[in-house]
Amino acid sequence: MPDVRIIEESARDMAEALARSAEYLGDVANKLRKIADIIDGGALVNRAGQQWSEALRGQVANSVLYGQGLLEELTGDVRGALGDIEGADTDGAANFG
Repeated sequence: MPDVRIIEESARDMAEALARSAEYLGDVANKLRKIADIIDGGALVNRAGQQWSEALRGQVANSVLYGQGLLEELTGDVRGALGDIEGADTDGAANFG
């Protein structure tokens, strides 16, 4: 199996970008709910308004939140890999220091 190589600075940047993106998706889900509230408040009436509101609160918001969860998981994976590398570097230095 080939060695895995990680450029630590780039991996840290990637983890931060993933975390920011996850936070952004959380904000998007909240805004979708607010839009659904506005629709329910009378901005769009009848069956069309109800369907839009249900879709925004349900399937659309849930899909966005699912994406947020995936980004949070990836953030944890990258940060975990960085922690493993730092631990290995510390252990290696202790063996030769």
